[in-house]
Amino acid sequence: MKQPFICPICGETLAEDSHSLKCERGHCFDIARQGYVSLVTGSRPMGDTAAMVRARTAFLESGMYTPIADCLTDIVSSYCHNRESLLADLGGGTGWYSAYILDRIPTLDGVLIDASSHAAKVAARVHPRLKVATADLWASIPLPDESVEVALVVFAPRNPDEIARILVPGGVCLVVTPQPNHLIELRESYSMLSIEPEKESRLTSQFADFSLGGTSFVDYVRTFSPEDITNVISMGPSAFHQPQPAVTDQPMDVTISVAVRQFIRKR
Repeated sequence: MKQPFICPICGETLAEDSHSLKCERGHCFDIARQGYVSLVTGSRPMGDTAAMVRARTAFLESGMYTPIADCLTDIVSSYCHNRESLLADLGGGTGWYSAYILDRIPTLDGVLIDASSHAAKVAARVHPRLKVATADLWASIPLPDESVEVALVVFAPRNPDEIARILVPGGVCLVVTPQPNHLIELRESYSMLSIEPEKESRLTSQFADFSLGGTSFVDYVRTFSPEDITNVISMGPSAFHQPQPAVTDQPMDVTISVAVRQFIRKR
C-alpha cells in the first residue's frame, strides 16, 4: 500500500523519508515509533484519553458490538465489488472496526485518522493494511481528492464537506449513530449523557448534498458483566464530564440499538 496521506499545511503529496513524512515544500511530520504519523498542526484537538482507550479496547474485544461490525462489513463489501479500494475510518479510535472489515475483505486497504495519540498507538498495530495518522478532522482530512471509496464515521464527529472531497463520485460514507433506546438501561441507571432528540435531523441536514442510499438498523440485547458496564461508560463522552460512577456487581441485560446510514456522494 502506498503512502496515502497529504500535507495538512499545503495539501501536497507526502513521501516517506526515514522516520518522517515530507512534502516537496519541506513540511515534515514525524512517524512515531508505534507506527502512526502525527499530522496535527497548531493546537492539539481533544481526543480520547489513555484511560478511555483502555476501556474502549477491552469493551470492543468483548464482542458486544460485533453485530454492528458485521453490518458495516456487508455494506462495505457491496460497494467494493471485489476490486481494490480504500477505506477511510474517520475518528476511528483504536481501529477495531477497520481491522474487522479488512480481515474479511482482502482487496481493501485502510486508513484511520483520529485526534487521540493514545488511540493511534493502538490502531497502528491492529492490521498490516491499515495506515494511521492523528489529525484535526474538524479542520481538514489529510487525504487526496477523490481517493476513497468508503468512509466510516462510527460514533464520531463528522465533516461532510471534507468527506465529499475525499470520496470518489458514487463513493459512500457509512455513519453509525445511536438510536433512542441505545444503552437505555445504563443511561437510566448511571450518569451517562443523553442522546440529543435533534441528533437525526441534524445528521440529515449535514449530509444534504449527498444521496441517502439506505439505512440499516441493528437492534439486539446483550448481557453485560460489571466489567462491560464499567468499560462502556468509561470509553464514551460521559467520561469527559463526570467521575466514574459506582457500578453494580451484577450482570445487566442492555439494549444495543444503532442506525447505519449510507450517504452517497453524488456523481
